[in-house]
Amino acid sequence: MQKCIKLYPKINLPISAEDSEAVDVLPPHKLCGNHNLNLFASVDSLQARNDKLYKRSYDRVMAKVQALSNSVNRSPKLNDIVEEISGSTFLNPTATRWSSSFYAVQRVVIIGLDKVRLCQAALKQEPMTEADMHFLASYAKVMKPIVIAIDEDNIPGSSHSDYNWIAIKTGKINRQIGSSSCGGLDFWHQEALSVYLNRR
Repeated sequence: MQKCIKLYPKINLPISAEDSEAVDVLPPHKLCGNHNLNLFASVDSLQARNDKLYKRSYDRVMAKVQALSNSVNRSPKLNDIVEEISGSTFLNPTATRWSSSFYAVQRVVIIGLDKVRLCQAALKQEPMTEADMHFLASYAKVMKPIVIAIDEDNIPGSSHSDYNWIAIKTGKINRQIGSSSCGGLDFWHQEALSVYLNRR
């Protein structure tokens, strides 16, 4: 795991002519590229929920993804049933694991609508619709450049935490998001990402 802080030696500075005691001085604040991108992916992207229509769709669809994940993660029996149907299992998105929401959504998209519906029937859950699956596919398409950038920086030996690296990555991500043209409700997702990416 990459360290995102550097330890600086204690600096001794006199406070005044009368008082020559040493004081601890904090080093200048440095941005960590990975933490910055993770905040962008996990916090800033949720600003798209300011649009009421997008919020309703996002909350409904993500609740279905979370319900699938909860079922298989809480019950080995249900996990076995899902594996029999889909040949895989659903991933659990958590706040402490970077990009976990993206990977959970991507897994649902990869398994496909027909098998997801079969799993939901076996788990006695509300079925996914074609519109839901389209929303998830669009979400995954828009978020993918950010996740790739985060994963690239997690390669052992990489140490990209300076301002230049962040500027290069955010510029590249912004271009990729702008060219993904998912249309529909995901316009709000793309718009929020572009606005907040430029602020970071």
